[in-house]
Amino acid sequence: MTKLQKLYQIAPEQVEDFVLFTASSNVKADELLVLKVKDINQVDVVKEKVQKRIEAQTLV
Repeated sequence: MTKLQKLYQIAPEQVEDFVLFTASSNVKADELLVLKVKDINQVDVVKEKVQKRIEAQTLV
């Protein structure tokens, strides 16, 4: 959960379960994230945080 918080600023209480695969080095921005959100009302908030991460990675 700490990587989810650090990379995406998604709080543990928002997520029921997740899988996160990241590149083994910081040179690549390859990531795969699958989330199961606890509350359907939080989907847009979580999507926005994921989008911010994508934008941050494409700027590097």
